[in-house]
Amino acid sequence: MGQQINFFLHQDDQADFDRLLKTFGDIVILPYYHYDNKVSTIEDTIIRDITKEGRRVYLIRKSEFRNIPLTHIEKFGYWLVDDRTLPIIHFDRCITKHDRIVRGRIYFQPDFVDLKEMNMVKSQKILLDGLTILSKPRDANSRNISTIWELIHTQNT
Repeated sequence: MGQQINFFLHQDDQADFDRLLKTFGDIVILPYYHYDNKVSTIEDTIIRDITKEGRRVYLIRKSEFRNIPLTHIEKFGYWLVDDRTLPIIHFDRCITKHDRIVRGRIYFQPDFVDLKEMNMVKSQKILLDGLTILSKPRDANSRNISTIWELIHTQNT
């Protein structure tokens, strides 16, 4: 079963969050849609074209960034990351619709299925990252999403 937290991040704060994310150096950002059956990365988490990009991006450690499977959605002409077997964090970015912020979501699956072995495999690093992300906003001393990433970085270096 997955773990998640929903949050609201104003579009003016997205650039600050993105700058903070880049300071860690060990996170790779994958787009939701892939248009050429090749895994690509994106430079940042800023939404420029919601129709083309979608709200979701994936965060994965550089050390886990290999053999990323894609699933072809022929009807729509794009490929999606087959995230069932990957130790990744889903980052659904906040958007503004009709002067309202649509909530974002950070989600991770602490267990993932190894399809070749047909058993559940636990990734300790994704478990630590995910639990840190979910528990930190509940800490009365910090309700800032930037602090969440700072905590992840300091605990895993």
